[in-house]
Amino acid sequence: MRSISVSLPVANLEVSAAFFAAVGFTVRLAADSARTACVVLDANVHVLLVDREQFQDSINGDSIGAEPAGQMLTSLSADSEQEVDDILARALAAGARPWPI
Repeated sequence: MRSISVSLPVANLEVSAAFFAAVGFTVRLAADSARTACVVLDANVHVLLVDREQFQDSINGDSIGAEPAGQMLTSLSADSEQEVDDILARALAAGARPWPI
């Protein structure tokens, strides 16, 4: 079975990892680096949180600077509307901002 991993550069690894943990996901810190953490969304779906310097070392060219240069929309499936409400409540409590509707 295939797996999916998405690497995201983050300004503060500890704050970013704490956010995903507060939302309810398992967060594993890399054993060989204090600059990377893995957020387990599902058995085969992971978000790799990488500090900006480490991320820059992993790509060709320049990454975005300290100021936001773009946006990203992340979608996550849920088994019920209640699960969506629960995840949203945890995300908002952890500092997320609601999408305007």
